[in-house]
Amino acid sequence: MERRVVRRLADAFATIDISRKPDVLELVGEVLAGGRPRVLRRGKEALALVTPYAVRVKKERDVRAALEQAAGTWPAELAEKLQREIRETRDVPPEPAVKL
Repeated sequence: MERRVVRRLADAFATIDISRKPDVLELVGEVLAGGRPRVLRRGKEALALVTPYAVRVKKERDVRAALEQAAGTWPAELAEKLQREIRETRDVPPEPAVKL
């Protein structure tokens, strides 16, 4: 399914073949290596956005490492508030069905 979405997105834009444009290929290589979009500017004016096209699939160990690194970064009050709101929404009875 993801491939279909990506193909449709690619079809939505006009393409430019950069095979013979070494400066552009170098820029694209930097964007791909960093995995983050870059804004192209002329002076202070933003002209275009270059973004990685392919979605990288993270390995399970990378995801686990990121989760472990992020653990405990929320303030306790925020975590408690979120837990309280979740509990409160679970206690609310469902609304009655609408009769048509």
